[in-house]
Order: sequence, then structure tokens, then C-alpha cells
Amino acid sequence: MKKILIVDDDKDLQQLYGQSLISAGYEVFHAYSGIEGLTLASLHSPDLILLDLMMPGGKNGFDVLERLRIDKKLSRLKVVVLTNLEGEDKIAKSLGVKDYILKTNITALDLPNILKKQFSWLGL
Repeated sequence: MKKILIVDDDKDLQQLYGQSLISAGYEVFHAYSGIEGLTLASLHSPDLILLDLMMPGGKNGFDVLERLRIDKKLSRLKVVVLTNLEGEDKIAKSLGVKDYILKTNITALDLPNILKKQFSWLGL
């Protein structure tokens, strides 16, 4: 079973995305802050991290990306940004993001199909 870590401070969206992904056969972990996301990424080595960029609590998504890239164990993890922040895709990709999805362009029910079709190269 493929593991997906969702890092997003919005608990309602977390639940919607999580249920949709679980129904599609993924194991899902939830982190509600950047710091918690880094901890869970280290503990579980997920196949994919879905990362929001705008998060309070000391580490936003860009901070998380920077930490992932400098940690030898975590630098190989695949990250897709899932955010409402438009226009930051070039910066995110320069930090190793595989792709960039705007939340406003999808529904939670769309997410598993998007991952399977649009990101088939991720092996999900």
C-alpha cells in the first residue's frame, strides 16, 4: 500500500483529502504543521508528500521544502504542492517539488484520479 503524507493546517480539507485517498487504497498520514510534517516524513518515509505552502506555526511549506532537501534521508521523498497560493510554482520547483496543484482547481474526490493519471510517473 502506497503511503501519502498530507501536510496542511486546514483540518477540514485534511479530512476530505484523507478520506478520498484512503477510499482509493492509500495509507494516509496527517500533519497539521510544517514541523509535524517533517517529523512524520522522517518516521514513515511516505511515497508522496502533499504539501501546503501557507501554514502557521514556525515552518511554512517553503521552510519544509528547504529542510527536506538538506536532509539526506528526506531529500529523495517526492513532493507535490497542494495549495491556494498562486504564482509560486517556480520557487517551489527550484526546491525540488515534482508538481504544483491549486486547491481551487480540484475537489477532494478528484485527488486520487489526478495522482494516478497526471502523476503516473510517481508510481502511485
